[in-house]
Amino acid sequence: MNKLKTLHQKVIEERGNFKRDLSYTQASLTKTEDDLKQTSEVLSEKERVFNDDVTKRDQVLEDFSAQNTNLKNELAKTKESLTKTCAENEDLTERLNFTSEKVEWLEKELQEKNADIEDLLAEAQAKLNVVRKMKATNSGEHFAELPSSEFMAREEQDGIDGVDARPVTPLNTSMKDVVNSFHKSCLSSFNDNRGLQQVLTDKSEEIARLEEGLQKEKNNTSEMKRYLHDLEKKKGKLEDEVKRLRRRLEALKLKSVEMEKEKDNEITETKGDKILLEKELWDTKEALEESKAKLKTTEEEKDRYAKDLESSRKQIVDAKFDIKESKIDELEKLYDNANDKKTELFAKLSRADERIASLENDCQDNTVKEATLESQIASLEVKVDDRSTRLDKTEEELNDSREKCEELEIQRGSLQATNEILKQQLDATKKDCAQFQALLQKEKELSNTFSGQLNEVKSNKENLDRELKGTLEQKEHIQQLLNKSEESLNTAEENNVSSFHEIENLKRQMVKVQSGACADSARKQLEIGKLKAEGETLKKELKDKEREHNENTTKFKVTEKENEFLKKDLAHKHSRESELKLDLTSTNSKLHSYVIERECWEREVKSVLSEMEQQKNASQSKEEKLERLRTRYENEIKFLQDRVEALEREVRIIQEANEQQRHADEIASKLAIESKDMEIDNLKLRLQATRMHTSEKSDVLDIMKEQLDERTRQIADLMEQLRMLNESYHLELGSLHADLKCAQMENMLHKREELSGSFGARQETGAA
Repeated sequence: MNKLKTLHQKVIEERGNFKRDLSYTQASLTKTEDDLKQTSEVLSEKERVFNDDVTKRDQVLEDFSAQNTNLKNELAKTKESLTKTCAENEDLTERLNFTSEKVEWLEKELQEKNADIEDLLAEAQAKLNVVRKMKATNSGEHFAELPSSEFMAREEQDGIDGVDARPVTPLNTSMKDVVNSFHKSCLSSFNDNRGLQQVLTDKSEEIARLEEGLQKEKNNTSEMKRYLHDLEKKKGKLEDEVKRLRRRLEALKLKSVEMEKEKDNEITETKGDKILLEKELWDTKEALEESKAKLKTTEEEKDRYAKDLESSRKQIVDAKFDIKESKIDELEKLYDNANDKKTELFAKLSRADERIASLENDCQDNTVKEATLESQIASLEVKVDDRSTRLDKTEEELNDSREKCEELEIQRGSLQATNEILKQQLDATKKDCAQFQALLQKEKELSNTFSGQLNEVKSNKENLDRELKGTLEQKEHIQQLLNKSEESLNTAEENNVSSFHEIENLKRQMVKVQSGACADSARKQLEIGKLKAEGETLKKELKDKEREHNENTTKFKVTEKENEFLKKDLAHKHSRESELKLDLTSTNSKLHSYVIERECWEREVKSVLSEMEQQKNASQSKEEKLERLRTRYENEIKFLQDRVEALEREVRIIQEANEQQRHADEIASKLAIESKDMEIDNLKLRLQATRMHTSEKSDVLDIMKEQLDERTRQIADLMEQLRMLNESYHLELGSLHADLKCAQMENMLHKREELSGSFGARQETGAA
C-alpha cells in the first residue's frame, strides 16, 4: 500500500510537471505570436518607406526630364541666335568688300587730283617767276623775249588760270599793253593764291579734326583692349568653374556608386533577415509539433497510469483472498485497514479523475489554440509571401530607376559636351567680331584720311561730302549690326549663365536626394539593428528552452530509474504468475512508451544536427560572400585607380592645350597691337608725306609700301600659325571629349554587368 501511495504521489507530481510544461509552451506560443506581430509591423513600415522612396525618385526623375526639356529648348534658341549672327557676319563681309572697292576707287581719284594740284602749283610758281623778272627789268622789251613767254602764251591759249582766252599779242605791241596784261595776270595769280591759302586753312582744320578722331579711336582701341582682357579673365573663370563642376560630377558619381553598394548590402541584409524569419517560423512549427508529441505522450502515460490502477485493484483483491485463507483475524483487521485505505484510494481516484478531466479540458483548449495559431501562421506565411513579391517588385523598380538615372547621367554628359562646344563657338565668334571691329577701325581711319585729302579739291567737294555721308550712314548701320551682334553675344552669355545656374540647381537636387537616401539608409540600419536585437532575444529564449528541456530529460531519467526500482521490488515480492504477468504487461507498456520517447528524442537530435549543419552552411556562404565582396572591392579600387590616372593624363593634356591656346591668344593680341601701331605709324607717315614736298613724297611712299608689304607678310605667316594652333587645339579637345564619352559608356556598361552579375548571384543564393 505504501508503494501504491508513492506511485500515486509520483503520478501527481508528473501531472504537475506536465501542466507546467503546458503553461511554458503556451507562454512561448504567445511570445512567438508577439514576435510575428512585430515582424509584420516592421515589414509594413519597410514597405511604406520603400513606397515613399519610389515616389520621391519618380518626382526627381520628372524634375530631371523637365529640366532636360528646358535645356534642349535653350540650346535650340542659342543655335538660332548663332545662325543669325553667322548671317549678319556674312552681310558685314559683303558690305566690307563693297566699301573696300569704293575706297580703291577713291584712292585712284585722289591720286589723279593730287597730280592735277601739283601741276597747278607748278604753273603758279612759273607765273610768279615771270612777274618777278618783269618787275626787275622794267624795260621796253617785248613779251616774246622773256624766258617764260611760251608758257604764258600757252596758258593764255588754254585758259587754265580761270581767265578767258585772249588773242596772242603781236611782237610790235606797246609797253603799256604788256604791263596791263601782266598786271591782270598778277591779280589773277594773287586771287588764286588767296584761294589756295583758304584751301590750306581748310586742310589744316581737317587735319586737326583727323587727329582728334585718331585720339578718339585710340581711346576706343584701349577700351576694346580692356574689354578683351576682361573677356579673357571671364573665360579663365569659366574654365575654372568647368573644372570644378567636373570634379563635383566625379565626386557625385563616386557617391552614387557608394549609395548603390550600400543599397545592395541593405537588400542582401533584408534577404538574410527574411531567411532568418523563415527559419524562426520553421522552428515555431517544429515546437508546435513537439508540443503535440508531448501531448500524445501525456495521453499514453495517462492510459498507463489507469492500467496501473487497475493492476493495483487486482492486487488488492488477490491480497484479500490470501488474507481470508491465512488468518481471519488478520483479515478482519486488514479488511478494516483495507476499507479505510480503499476509501482513501477512492477519494484519491476521484481527485485524479477530476484532475484528468481538467487536463483533458486544458488539452482541448490547447488544441483549439494550436488550430488558431496554425491559422495565424498560415496567414502570416501568406503575408510574408506577398511582402516578398512586393520586395521583388520594389527591387525591379529600383533597378529601372537606376537605369534611368544612368541614362540621365549620359544625357547630362552629352549636354555638357554640347555646352562646351557652344562655348568654343561663342569664343570663335567673339574673336571674329574683334577682327571685324579691327578691320572696321582700319577702314574708318582710311576713310577719314581719304576724306581729308578729298576736301582739298573744291570742284569735287560736294560729291565727296555726299559720299562721306553715305559712308557715315554705312558706318552707323555697321555699328548697329555690331551692337546687335554684341546683344546676341550677351544673350548667349546670359543663357550660358542660366544653364550654369540650372546645373547648380540640379546638383543641389542631387545632394538633397543623396541626403534623403542617407537618411533612409540610417533608418534602415536602425531597423536592422532592432531586428538583430530581436533575433538575439529569440536565440536567448531558444537557449533557455533547451536548458529546460535538458532539465526535463534529467527528471524523466530519474523517474525512469525510480520506476525500475519499484518494478524490481514488485517482481521480488509478488511470486505469483498473475503478478508476473501484470508486471510483464506494465513493463511492456512502459518499454513501448520508452521506445516512443526514444524515437522522439532521436528526431529532436536529428533536427538539432540539421540546424547545426544549416548554420555551418550559412557561415560558409557568408564567408564566400565576404570573399566575393573583397574581390569586387579590390577590382573596383583598381579600376578607380586606373580611372584616376587616366583623368590625370587628360587633365595634363587639357592644361597643355590651354597653354597652347593662351600662347596663341598672346601672339594674336601682340599681332593686333603691332598691326594697330603699324596703322598709326602709317597714318603719321601719310600726314608727314602730305606736308612734305612732292619730290620726296614718292620715295617715302615706296618705303612705306615696302614696310607694309613686309609687315603684311609677317602678319599672314603669324595668322597661319594661329590658325594651325587653333585647329590642333580644337582637334585635341574633340578627341578628348570623344575619349571621355567612350570611357563613361564603358564604365556604365561595366557597372551594369557587375550589378547584373551580383544580382544574379544573390538570387541564386536566395533560391539555395
